[in-house]
Amino acid sequence: MPVVTIFSASFCRGDKVARKVAESLGYSCINGQVLEWAAKEYNVPVEKLVRAVHGSSSLFDKFGHDRERHIAYIKAAIAHLVKDDDVVYHGFAGHLLPRTVRHILKVCLVANRDYRLSVAMQKQSTNKKNASKLVRKDDEERKRWTQYLFNKGPWDKSLYDIKIPMHTTSVEEAVNIITANARSEAVKTTDESRKIMNDFVFASRLNVSLVEQGHDVDVLSDNGNITILINKYTMRLEGLKKELKEIAGDTPGVKNID
Repeated sequence: MPVVTIFSASFCRGDKVARKVAESLGYSCINGQVLEWAAKEYNVPVEKLVRAVHGSSSLFDKFGHDRERHIAYIKAAIAHLVKDDDVVYHGFAGHLLPRTVRHILKVCLVANRDYRLSVAMQKQSTNKKNASKLVRKDDEERKRWTQYLFNKGPWDKSLYDIKIPMHTTSVEEAVNIITANARSEAVKTTDESRKIMNDFVFASRLNVSLVEQGHDVDVLSDNGNITILINKYTMRLEGLKKELKEIAGDTPGVKNID
């Protein structure tokens, strides 16, 4: 069975949809558990992990490499928590899971402004002006996140398998759409997709080891054959390659490194 990730605009009933999808499929439903696991595993305050995802651009500039390190922790956490399938995840970290894993169903919930303001005013017991500020702030956070990861807006259709407009769709209808797709052959777990997921879990763990040594790189794995992608210009390329290979080579399960 697949993994379902839901990324939602604020005030689109995302929590309720995720919970009901999990109930319908008989899956576990996770959200805050990702940051809690990362905080415990890597001995870092949850607040710093939240800041890495939701903080402003000026804040990111101020803390520099801390952001890459904390996102590496979150990536390792989401990889660990969904690796055995049968999970519905609602939140930002779903964007850290690779599109190459075919048994991950990526869902986006959106709605027009009037719908969201109505839900916000009811949920927060506030007026339209304050609700508008909340919606704008939440949209900016989501935009910063997907721009950072993909250089795309948060509602770009290329990031999702399903995009549901909640202003014209009831919670029950959204749940039915998602569960029907989750049961389809297109996202069925296969030996190949499980291998790709296991490779991602391994690579995300190795990436933590590298980022903790100050290296902002991308790591790919294929049955322990590791590719490290250096994305930034460096004047000491050969020295950097040697250092990366030494760090990665100490990890059990690594066979070859490019």
